[in-house]
Amino acid sequence: MEWREQAQAAEQVNDWDTAISLVSARAECYSIDSCAHDDHLWHMDLLVRAERFDQLADLAVTDVHARRRLNRSLHEQGKDAELRHRAEAGDRGALYRLVRLLCANGRLQDAREAVQEIGPEDEHAHQLLADWTPEGATRQARIIDLDEFEDLFRTFSHSAWRLETRRRYASDEATDTYRQFVETGGVEWDESDPYCELIRSQTAQGKRVERVRIVDQPPTTGQLYLLNNAKRNSRLGEDIRNLQRADADSLQLPPDDFWLFDSRLAARLRFDDGDHLVDVELITEAAEIVRYSVIRDAAWHHAVPHEQFAAKPSSGE
Repeated sequence: MEWREQAQAAEQVNDWDTAISLVSARAECYSIDSCAHDDHLWHMDLLVRAERFDQLADLAVTDVHARRRLNRSLHEQGKDAELRHRAEAGDRGALYRLVRLLCANGRLQDAREAVQEIGPEDEHAHQLLADWTPEGATRQARIIDLDEFEDLFRTFSHSAWRLETRRRYASDEATDTYRQFVETGGVEWDESDPYCELIRSQTAQGKRVERVRIVDQPPTTGQLYLLNNAKRNSRLGEDIRNLQRADADSLQLPPDDFWLFDSRLAARLRFDDGDHLVDVELITEAAEIVRYSVIRDAAWHHAVPHEQFAAKPSSGE
């Protein structure tokens, strides 16, 4: 049995010693080998599931992924005292998690006091406070990192809607599944990764995850890859539709690539010249949310369910 299968089997029966030993031996943070880096993230998750928070805390001293995973776990468990201790020790990520936790529990005054005592000059902490006050409804856009963006998929209440406008996503091209698609024209999709588990759990609660993909004629290789990927995401509960680029242009849809959460918060994805996602612009201003909602309604009305779209014959070369 290959080591990965052994680790997965051990994980399924809560044999944490074996699973952690096998995975950690092959894990490497920020490795140029994407598999080694994925194994590193797996290692962090195993430590959480095994409730080995002391080990995670030791790693968090020098490992950014351990630090983020530890803070997220403390947040999910509602351990504000532990988060505060870490924040007072200088962990800004713990401070941000603490503020979110206190605000979500209706303890706005405690959150204000924590910011004033621990990070009185921390602009981001003050912006998080603004999200939970009436003034936050018209606050101007701000930039968030990819970890905070990932959290939006855990915390949205009823709907997450995406407009995909780009011809290429560099992150897709760095995956084994993309190479498999280019070489064979098909993909054996793994539906057990953290993103799949997260989306499956959200849709199982009745929450809607929807997206419209704009497709060129003929489609780019990246777009063909995503058309294939739609089969996997649909099985997770996503509703995916496609729209020809010419139709999007006639509707005057913008080039913005964005997510709209609960019709109250827009996350505009920002890419560099190499088509890498670098950060996200978070928008809560009322007029902008109305604009993005209009875009959503127009795109959704004219888009075609991916099964029907994939079945249509192509007129391209």
